[in-house]
Amino acid sequence: MAHVFRQASWVLKWIELLPVAEVAPTIRFAISKGAVQMLGDIALMPRIQRQIQFNEQFPAFIGTLREYATFPRAVRHLQKAIEKCTSPIIDTVASEWTRKDFIVTDVMRKIDLCSQFLPKEKRLAICDNPTVCQHGGMKRFKQAKTCSKCHSVVYCSRDCQARDWGALHHLECRRMHREYLERKHDEAFYSHGTRAFQVSVLVYFYETYMFSFLAARPRFGKAGQVVAVLSDLQHAPAGTTRFQPFSDWVRATGHLVPKHKRNRLFELTKRFSSQGRTHDSAEIGQLCLLHGIFGMNELDYNVVALLRHVRNTVPHHPGRLPSTQELEKATNFANRDPSKHESDYRVEETLHFTSPYQKQDQDGSTSQSTQSFANFFAMHGIPMPAAGDGSHLFT
Repeated sequence: MAHVFRQASWVLKWIELLPVAEVAPTIRFAISKGAVQMLGDIALMPRIQRQIQFNEQFPAFIGTLREYATFPRAVRHLQKAIEKCTSPIIDTVASEWTRKDFIVTDVMRKIDLCSQFLPKEKRLAICDNPTVCQHGGMKRFKQAKTCSKCHSVVYCSRDCQARDWGALHHLECRRMHREYLERKHDEAFYSHGTRAFQVSVLVYFYETYMFSFLAARPRFGKAGQVVAVLSDLQHAPAGTTRFQPFSDWVRATGHLVPKHKRNRLFELTKRFSSQGRTHDSAEIGQLCLLHGIFGMNELDYNVVALLRHVRNTVPHHPGRLPSTQELEKATNFANRDPSKHESDYRVEETLHFTSPYQKQDQDGSTSQSTQSFANFFAMHGIPMPAAGDGSHLFT
């Protein structure tokens, strides 16, 4: 049995090296052959029958599966397989498996949270019109209309499509169409459904984080505007969340955005930066800027979302600790069903792009080989930036 488990571990390590287009089919194949179910079978063996390799490889094995929980095509297959595999572990393990219980529970929680957004009607609505959108109070996914040529932007109405064509899309449609054909050929096209899924996950995790740390909410005023960056989103409850000064974020992120999407990034960030810097982040009407990083194999899938704060489910009072009632309400909200509770935030604009995988360091910084960046810049026709130079980002 140990050698079979090692083979399963090798399969998942191999999946990490695959092109993105091949990940979901390979996961389906591995599950169909029992790679996940094997975990439950081995976990229930008497300890003396287990090999040391299993004890050492278990966290890495289950962690690899967890990485794909924020991609809808993969989480569909993982949800039932891991639940079937891990239920007996949670019910019957001894004290030696306490740490593994935590890992398994963490994985199941992450997959359960993300799977809530598999039904399209539970996903947040997205409209790529950066001006005044007519969808107003629409909060959940609807059968939106995509551009018939590039299939890369989506609108809630013909009016929004016409407005965006005049403002931005006529400048980017040709390049987006070429990108669409390339990714479709490679079976790696980033669909509107995937973007809506990941935006919903991103907003849900951000909102949960903000309610979980009421006393530590950042002030947007004295320190200047900040961007909430959520990475390592495969870890529950909200991955790694850090608040980065807006100017630093622009310098660190702007040059990763392909040329044909920089006008859209500029419009999005201009709206965010134009609001006053003297307001608290919890004020109704304030804009919040999120950057979600969804890593898969050799790429980071980046989702930037501009949100407007439209209500306070749990009132925030800067300068004092929340009351017991507020904490209880926040705890209940953190465990909410997103389909039954309206978000405190409305999605105003979104932008998505891919970049080379960047390792998130403990201090919140990232590291990546210069050659990997150079290859990515060359592919998108972007010049390598000089250190500390952000002047070219929106030109």
